[in-house]
Amino acid sequence: MNEATEAFWLYVDREWGLPGRAEVAILLGTDPDLLPGNGSLLGVRLWQETVYPGFQFDRRTGRVLEAIPRLVSAARELGLGNEDLVFWLCSPSRHYGGDCPVEHLDDSDDVVEKLRLSESVEW
Repeated sequence: MNEATEAFWLYVDREWGLPGRAEVAILLGTDPDLLPGNGSLLGVRLWQETVYPGFQFDRRTGRVLEAIPRLVSAARELGLGNEDLVFWLCSPSRHYGGDCPVEHLDDSDDVVEKLRLSESVEW
């Protein structure tokens, strides 16, 4: 992993956390072996383990935000991996006036539409 990539993941960890399977299982109230798969969670393989960016959880309710499975599905359709999706979510976007899309996860329809707009442009 190069320095810029390492710095990005350290930033994500500092801002939202990068909990592992056990911590996510506790948050969601399930066994780590029963964590939802098939695109329900946004997991990335870092530092020899799978971690889950903390911005995707409503820690108050112990649920995954509605936008996350929709974003993961749209990313797959666009040919983006989970790491690419996290990078897009945590980077300033012209679609949000310089805000990061992660700041707008409460508007599921809008953030999915903006992902499609920004990532389906062909040059």
